[in-house]
Amino acid sequence: MVRKLGIVAAVLSLTLIAACGDDEKDRDLNLDKSASSSPSETSSESSDVPANLPAGMTQPSAPETQTKTLASAKEFTGFALQLVQYGFAARDVSVAREIVADWSKCKSCKSDAEVTRQQIEEGIAYIPNRLPTAEQVYVMDQSPDRYSLVTTFKMPAGKKINDAGRKLGPKTPTPGSFEADLRWSQGDKSWLLEDYRLTYGG
Repeated sequence: MVRKLGIVAAVLSLTLIAACGDDEKDRDLNLDKSASSSPSETSSESSDVPANLPAGMTQPSAPETQTKTLASAKEFTGFALQLVQYGFAARDVSVAREIVADWSKCKSCKSDAEVTRQQIEEGIAYIPNRLPTAEQVYVMDQSPDRYSLVTTFKMPAGKKINDAGRKLGPKTPTPGSFEADLRWSQGDKSWLLEDYRLTYGG
């Protein structure tokens, strides 16, 4: 399962929530700045971030200082991985609550609405309440002011994560990889995430 740059919406099936998207223009993501604002700013479309994310999930903090070094790039990649996952959870919850609200307006389909409402709430429960941490970071390519890095990680066990209609790892950590293309911004004195590829399973 792969998540790519440009994921801007979440799609709900009747039994679970899935965030998906593909083939949008590449764009710079200054995650250092977005850490102090809404995670939704990392996409081309904005949406309100729900206040009631899964219990225990907090927005990751950007590295306090960044330098144009490999060590700094690796640290930033770990932060970017967490912020991307935080953004997915925020959008999934937000879209689910919008669907619940729409169903509540349907006076002629109350029974269907109640069943669907329960399924949506179950879907929200699939969102993990902890964020993954980077395990190993490998350099795939580098040039002046740029790095292409691959980070391995595991989604925490204990809750499920949905991706494109698939339930992953309810009891054991789900492995994954995060391929990130970084560019150093001299003006901002920080790394920018130009593109990424997020893969679950193995």
